Amino acid sequence: MSITGAHALVETLILNGIERAFCVPGESYIAVLDELRSARDAIELVVCRQEGGAAFMAEAYGRMTGRPGVCLVTRGPGATNAAIGVFSAAQEGIPMLLIVGQVAHQNIGRGAFQELDVATFFGGVAKRVIEINHPARVPELIGRAIDVAISGRPGPVVVSFPEDLQHQVITAIAAPPIQPAFAAPRASDMELMVQLIQNAARPMLVLGGSGWSPAATAAASAFAETFRMPVTTSFRKQDLIDSDNPQYIGSLGPGADPELVSALQTADLLLLAGATLGEVETAGFTRLSVPDPAQQIIQVGPEPSALQQAYRAVLAIVSDTVSFFDAANALPALAEVPWAAETVSQRERYLAFRAPRKVNTEINMGAFWSGLADQLPPNTLLTMGAGNYTHWILRHFHFRRFGTLLAPICAPMGYAVPAAVAASRQFPDRLVVSCSGDGCFLMNGQELATAAHYSANILFLVINNGLYGSVRMHQELRYPGRPYATGLTNPDFAALAASYGLPSASVTTTAELTAALDPMITNTTGPRLIEIRTDPEEITPAGSINDIRKKPAN
Repeated sequence: MSITGAHALVETLILNGIERAFCVPGESYIAVLDELRSARDAIELVVCRQEGGAAFMAEAYGRMTGRPGVCLVTRGPGATNAAIGVFSAAQEGIPMLLIVGQVAHQNIGRGAFQELDVATFFGGVAKRVIEINHPARVPELIGRAIDVAISGRPGPVVVSFPEDLQHQVITAIAAPPIQPAFAAPRASDMELMVQLIQNAARPMLVLGGSGWSPAATAAASAFAETFRMPVTTSFRKQDLIDSDNPQYIGSLGPGADPELVSALQTADLLLLAGATLGEVETAGFTRLSVPDPAQQIIQVGPEPSALQQAYRAVLAIVSDTVSFFDAANALPALAEVPWAAETVSQRERYLAFRAPRKVNTEINMGAFWSGLADQLPPNTLLTMGAGNYTHWILRHFHFRRFGTLLAPICAPMGYAVPAAVAASRQFPDRLVVSCSGDGCFLMNGQELATAAHYSANILFLVINNGLYGSVRMHQELRYPGRPYATGLTNPDFAALAASYGLPSASVTTTAELTAALDPMITNTTGPRLIEIRTDPEEITPAGSINDIRKKPAN
């Protein structure tokens, strides 16, 4: 069968279950665009307004589906704009393909228009960089890219595809779909784990990482309930367990409950399922001794490179989470669980921490996020980028189902808006709530145009305090009373949304917020936006700027 290199690319994507791709169009891959036009009944092309937004959408797709999120960009400016999505996917192990239309093969190295040394630029970020050097190898190399992206610890693969090779005719045979490779725990691993748990007095289960599924989270909850083990999650992984599960005692990360930190430090056994204890979870590696903590560690991860990055484990298990918990749930229950009463106490302390504190402001953000979970459908999907506004969400919102939080652990600003568009295209019948600060929103606010184009069922919430709040908080911690470069001049966000044809409101009081919110939750006909103007003095869920200034610097 004679086809072009571009046709072989698109056909390989479709054969591997890719039903959606994201792009900003460029002349360096117009042959691929033409093939996508012919295949538009099999693969939807979501056209975005900036490559950073397109790359975040592809990353979100990979996060939601477990299949590679595909982003197509032109060389030079397009590829470099998309680098943030590749970085985000690499940090967390999210499958992704960034396909870069490259200069003509014969002109590589001549400094052609917008030429980029793709391998050098992405070599330190992507899981792998593949450069297509012959059109006949397109099915092979795209298949390899998919295999690398989904196997072991998933990650982003960048493919450089010269524009002349896209047009060339080849004879190709359709390859079978790629099947991901997984490892599973050995019987000896599970025997040793049982011994370690039996000998423990204060064990703790930490959930985190990527590659989870509804089956894996259900199995993890079943294991925790059988062994009555307290459960915490690593940074931004709250949807791995129902917030109402009696074993759940909170999440590690910025603003973590001091009682949870104490429980982590006094535990004698930590079972890390998919999770790593990184700088965020350990407050700069200060909560546990590096590299040999007082706690014994059992760590489970999809490949050896994902294990023991900072802390040595007494037992390292290479396995995906489903296989691990299936094996763990086949273990016999303990005759006695000496830590059961302490788990109950830890749960009670967490519930006290989760309760919103009283504030003298027009809108209590803790109370808002705590109550919002009960107003939204249980399968509502939240997206968020970075900033202090996220601390209220992560502390007070009740996550009850897996797959309801899109929030990269590298905490990139500008993620929430494009991720919400990707989520809405993937799950058009579900409500998506995009949560951004004022600084965060304008990083990729142009994708409102994409949301409007697709009539996406998204409620955009913009928390506007006129600050780069996270940086301001750290300034007050280190240099009290000396803010600099953190004040913002913002547009009228409601008016901006209206210019895209979106229903919108701007609120400053709880009464206004309630009046605006109710109809926008029940409205499912398209995107809408609420700008919530908050008091910049209330900088964190734990205290105000004035409270921070009273504390001694670390």
